[in-house]
Amino acid sequence: MKYSIDIETVCGVKTCKGYNTVHQCPHDHALHHIKNKITKIGIYWRLKDNTEKFKSFDSINDFKLFFNDLPKENMELIGQNFKFDIKTLRAKGLFISKDLWSDDTRCMAIALSDKIPEKWLMFYNIKRNSLNKKLGKQIHRVAGKYSLKTLAPYHLNIEPFWENEDHSDEEYLFLDCKYTYNLESVLKRKLEEENTYEFYKDKLLKWEKMLYEAEYRGIRLDLNKMSELEIKYKNKEIDLLKQLDKELEKYNKLYAKKERQKLYEKYKNMYYNAVNKIKEELKEEKESKLKLKYKKLLRSALQKAPKTISFSSKSQVAWLFEECLGYDITYKKREKGKEIIKKGVGKEVINRLLLENKPYVKLYKEYSKTNKLNTSYFPSYKEKLVDDILYCSFNIGGTKTGRLSSSNPNLQQVPADLKEIFIAREGYKLITKDMSGIEPVLIAYLSEDHNLCNLLINGDNFHNYVTKFLVEYVNCDTSEVKKKFKAERDLCKVVDLSLFYGSGKNRLKTTSILHGFNWSDADCSFKIKLFKEKFMGAFKFKENLDKHLEKGLSVTNIMGRKLKIPDKDDVYMTGFNSLIQGSASDLVLESGARILEEKDLHPLLLVHDELVIEVPDNTQIKENEKKIEEKMTNYTLQSCHGVIPLQVEGNISNHWEK
Repeated sequence: MKYSIDIETVCGVKTCKGYNTVHQCPHDHALHHIKNKITKIGIYWRLKDNTEKFKSFDSINDFKLFFNDLPKENMELIGQNFKFDIKTLRAKGLFISKDLWSDDTRCMAIALSDKIPEKWLMFYNIKRNSLNKKLGKQIHRVAGKYSLKTLAPYHLNIEPFWENEDHSDEEYLFLDCKYTYNLESVLKRKLEEENTYEFYKDKLLKWEKMLYEAEYRGIRLDLNKMSELEIKYKNKEIDLLKQLDKELEKYNKLYAKKERQKLYEKYKNMYYNAVNKIKEELKEEKESKLKLKYKKLLRSALQKAPKTISFSSKSQVAWLFEECLGYDITYKKREKGKEIIKKGVGKEVINRLLLENKPYVKLYKEYSKTNKLNTSYFPSYKEKLVDDILYCSFNIGGTKTGRLSSSNPNLQQVPADLKEIFIAREGYKLITKDMSGIEPVLIAYLSEDHNLCNLLINGDNFHNYVTKFLVEYVNCDTSEVKKKFKAERDLCKVVDLSLFYGSGKNRLKTTSILHGFNWSDADCSFKIKLFKEKFMGAFKFKENLDKHLEKGLSVTNIMGRKLKIPDKDDVYMTGFNSLIQGSASDLVLESGARILEEKDLHPLLLVHDELVIEVPDNTQIKENEKKIEEKMTNYTLQSCHGVIPLQVEGNISNHWEK
C-alpha cells in the first residue's frame, strides 16, 4: 500500500519571540527537527477501488498508535522533502525505517533534466503574490522551484495554494498529502520518459537517505574551545576597532560632521514641507509651533547621531576610502552579458588596495574578518546548538552547478580558524578525507585530453604542473612547487579550473589581485593562450559540449545525472562547469552512501570534495580508514590513455582537519 505523509511544524522554543509561529520566528525553528513543534500530521492513501482515504492528527502519540497498527508488508511511503518529515517524527519519538521510504517528490523533480521554465515561474509568482495579498497580513515562505507549492501547480495543472499562518489547516494538509501522492506518479512517468528514473531511484534517493542520517546525527562542538575562541576574537575586534578609531580620528570627526549636516537638512526640509501644507489663514498661528516641534526632533536625532565611522558598514567604509582617502574603489562586473563599472569595498577592491600599499586597508581587512566571526558564525552556531550537537540541513538541489549545499547553518563555509571546534563524540574519532584534484581528474576522464591524462596517470600534481608553466620564475621540480612557491600555487589552483570553465582575461586579472599578485592585461592574455595550447583536447571537448547544450539537448554526468541548460546564453560559463562540478559532488555523495553501509561509520559532513566521517576510536580505526579510502577511490576512470587514478588525502583526528 502506498501512503503519502506530511507534517506541519511551528517554532517550539518557548523562550523565542516566534513561539508557535513560523514566520515570526527569527531563527527558523520550525525547520529544526528538535526545536520545532508538530501542529498537524496528515496521511493519505487510496484503496484498490481508488477511494480516497485521509486522516489527520494533532499529536504525535495519536499518529504513532495509528501508524504502528498499519501493515508494513509492501508499505511504500511518499513525501515531499521527506527527510525533514521522518527526521522530525524520529526526534519526537516515532522511528520510520528508511526501507519504507519509497519516493520523494522533491528529489524526483531535482532528477528531472526538464526543469520548470523560468517564464512559468515568473507568472506563477505573480499569482502567488496576489494570493498572499488576499490573505491579509499573513506572510508565507518563498515557493522555490522544488517546493510542492510550485511543483503541484505546474505538473498537476492546479491553482496556487497555501497554508494558514498557524499551520493547522486540515484542508491544506489534505491537499498537501493528495498532491504529493498524485505528483509521484506524474514525475515517475516523466523520469521514465527521459530515462532518468533509474538514476533517481538507485542513486539520488539513496544519497538523500544518507544525508538524512548525517543530518539526524549532527556533529559535536567543543563548547569550551568555542567560548575560548569567542573571547579571543571579541577582544581582538575591540583592539582593532580602537586602533582604527585612533588612526582615523580626524575622519571620524568629518563623518560625525557630515551626519549632523544631513540631519540639519533633513529636519529643515521636513519643517518647510509641513509649513507649506498649512492653510494661509492659520500659518502665523501654527508656524511657531512647528518650528519648536522640529527643533526638538532635531535635538533628539543629533543626540543619537553616530560619532564615529562604523567599520562593519561597507557603505561607510566606501565613503572613507573614496571621499576622504581618495582611493579607487571601482571594479568590473558582468551583469546580463554586459560589463559594468561598480563601486564597493569587496574582496577584489580590498586586495587591490593592499597591493597598492594603501594605508589602513590591512587593518580594516583584519577587523572585517574578525567582526564576521563575532557577528555571524559564533551567534549562529550557539543558537542552533542542542546541548553540544550542531545540526544542519543538506540540499541536493541547492546550487546551479549541481553541487551539494547546506543551510541552518551553512557548514560548507566554515572558516579555517573555527574547524578545531568541530570534534568527535566520546569514544569516536573524525576521519577527514578529501578527493584531491577531483575536478582535473574528471576533466581528463571526460575530455581524454592527451597532456592532462598523461600527467595524472604519471602521478603528477595538476596544480603544481600548471604553476610551473604559468609562472615563469617557478623553476623547481614539480613535486616541490607547493613547498617553495605556495602563494603562486594557491593562485594557480583557482585560476586553472576557472580557465577550463570559460573565464577570460578580466577574471584572471581579478583573481591574481585577490591572491596578492597583479598580473597585467598582457600577462593574462599570454597565460590564457599558453593554457589553451597546453590542454587543447579539453577545450575542444568544452566547445563541442557547449554546441550540444546550446541546442537544448541534455548531457549525462559521471554518475548518471542528466544536465540541461535552459538558457543558451548561460551555456558558455555554466555548461562545462556544471558537468564537472556536478559529477564531483555526486561522486562524494555516492562515496558517503557507500561508507554508511559499513557498520558504525557515520558520514557527518560533505563539504565540496571532502567527507568528514565519525568512526569508533578502537583498534580497527586504521582498517576503517582504509575502508573509507577504498570506498572513495573504487571507481574505474578508463580513458584512451589509460586508467586515471582517484586519490584521497586526509587524516584521523579528534577534530575536523585535513
